[in-house]
Amino acid sequence: MTKHKGRKQRRAIWTDPVGQTKQATAERHGISVFDVETMKKKQGGLCAICQTKLLPGKMVIDHDHELAALHGHPVDHGCRYCVRAMLCFKCNNLLGSAQDDPAILMRAIAYIKLARKIHNGEVSSN
Repeated sequence: MTKHKGRKQRRAIWTDPVGQTKQATAERHGISVFDVETMKKKQGGLCAICQTKLLPGKMVIDHDHELAALHGHPVDHGCRYCVRAMLCFKCNNLLGSAQDDPAILMRAIAYIKLARKIHNGEVSSN
């Protein structure tokens, strides 16, 4: 029973999707664990994009990859100036898939809106 309890306690420490501890993850982004917790608290414990609850093991520190490259950081690293917010894993993937390009995200929004209008019979699919 003690071993099981120990495993549960270890899992309670949040990790990023690749399994690193919050200290290692924070350090990789040039911030402290306190900074991460403060950012999460300022966001009300919610993802900055979808507003779902940030859960241990399912939240990431989002950073601007372009700015990080200008600062000379590897792609998965950053500094306190590159960090944007705490995101859930899905929203972080969304931004990565769209290459952080607002134009791609706006086209995706237009696509979804048009598809809904077609589905609702408001416009023709031609």
